[in-house]
Amino acid sequence: MGSEPGFNTALSVYPEPDQNEQLLRYRTAFPDSMWGHLAGLLQARPFPTAVDMSCAMPGAAGAELAQWGFRVAEVAPPGQGPPWAHAPRLPPGCSDLVTVLPGPPSMAAAELLAEARRLMAKGGYLAVAWNDRDLSSPFVCGLEALLEAVNPDYCRASRQHDPPAWTNALTDGGALRLVSFSNHPHGLAMPRCGALQDLLGGLACVRAHLAASSATRKHFHREVARLVQQHFGEARPFELPLVSKLYVLRSQPAAAAVAAHCGGGSATDSGSGSSSGCGRCGGEDVSDDEGQSMQALVRKRA
Repeated sequence: MGSEPGFNTALSVYPEPDQNEQLLRYRTAFPDSMWGHLAGLLQARPFPTAVDMSCAMPGAAGAELAQWGFRVAEVAPPGQGPPWAHAPRLPPGCSDLVTVLPGPPSMAAAELLAEARRLMAKGGYLAVAWNDRDLSSPFVCGLEALLEAVNPDYCRASRQHDPPAWTNALTDGGALRLVSFSNHPHGLAMPRCGALQDLLGGLACVRAHLAASSATRKHFHREVARLVQQHFGEARPFELPLVSKLYVLRSQPAAAAVAAHCGGGSATDSGSGSSSGCGRCGGEDVSDDEGQSMQALVRKRA
């Protein structure tokens, strides 16, 4: 493609080598209600641009965003490594919407968020979402009990991507502010019981345990099949109840970010709006980047 960033490809590359097909579907299948929510954020802008930095299947989120009227930039060429390692070739402030769908592992969040802030246009948004299994479903609760039986260290509640656990990480020390958090329930179609067994067997919380013991793996598969039969009978396909958990964030004004980071306000002149920085850490007030959104023809959703 050359050195110039292109807004003609929906691409994000950071697949885990041990992800199976069902696990990829589980991580990247988001419902229309969520995409509509994101499109509504920028409905007043005639040519919204998006950069997809997803940690999953190449092009999954970007292709969907294009269907909803966004012009999507590629972030990473085919290859290895996180997509944000390739993003510096995109100019600062180039994107009205930066997406991380699905969201990053916790250890990568800080590095990714810093790059996302650089790419966000003034007034732009960052959207981060994960699919969680819906704990309000009796079927899901039965599956979670099986996972906990295989791995005693696994706790279903702690694996949910809920605000108490993720708001601080995503606001990046006050540099970003949470605009909204929303739940979007939906179901992931399972064509057969074996598809669900493959999905669950690929989860990091039990993968090693199942691989270490054929007896444990066979028992786990039998119990999954029993639950499917109990809740759905012979019906195929059936659905795995999920909830997409969507965080929408924006950049903080520099003075507010310094105040949030330092635990106190900066020395701001209320009349002029100027700031002399933080009295506790010496941080300077830096104005927002006046990055311009790239204009392009929008592909409208059919």
